[in-house]
Amino acid sequence: MVNIDREQQFAEVRLTVAFNGPAGGLDTQAYADMWQSLYVADVDVQTEPATVGGQPAVLISELPGMLPEQSAFVVANGMKYRSGFVGGPVIVDDPDFGPIRASLVFASAGPAQDQTPRQALESRLEFIDSDSIQDTTIGGAPAVIFVDPREPYASRQAMIIANDQLYTIVNQPYDPQTYPEALADVDLVWETVVDSVAFFEPWR
Repeated sequence: MVNIDREQQFAEVRLTVAFNGPAGGLDTQAYADMWQSLYVADVDVQTEPATVGGQPAVLISELPGMLPEQSAFVVANGMKYRSGFVGGPVIVDDPDFGPIRASLVFASAGPAQDQTPRQALESRLEFIDSDSIQDTTIGGAPAVIFVDPREPYASRQAMIIANDQLYTIVNQPYDPQTYPEALADVDLVWETVVDSVAFFEPWR
């Protein structure tokens, strides 16, 4: 968590990743629908399809809270996951997607099956900027960082492998040329999460 005080605007940047157990036959859409019906049935939220780490996902935005919130819902390998952050000033008011703010989604994409981050990335090479690929470590685990320039908003992403599990980070809109005024907020969210990630050996 980090506190931001920019031009008298105070906010707390938070990221939560929740593993919510076996999906019980639910797919990603059914999981998101169930969560929405249980917790925000009477709230006017925005829902849209997305992809997180190559897995189908559903984004629910404008969740109630002191600041606007967004969550990504993913079912991968029969398990339910929920994570996400959106906040800061509005970067662009898109007629199709509504107010766009800096966002980040951290998700589990299932077993790595003895792959390296580079090997996990191979199936997506046609969608990314190959010049942007960087080998690194995140939370002490091997990782690769890259940029996906596809519309509607380019994103900075990472693939991490820890304990033979594949994790992904998606940070957007990452477009310094089109949205230079947004870069400080987008970078701050990215750095806050990447610098604080920790992986632990399974204890059972």
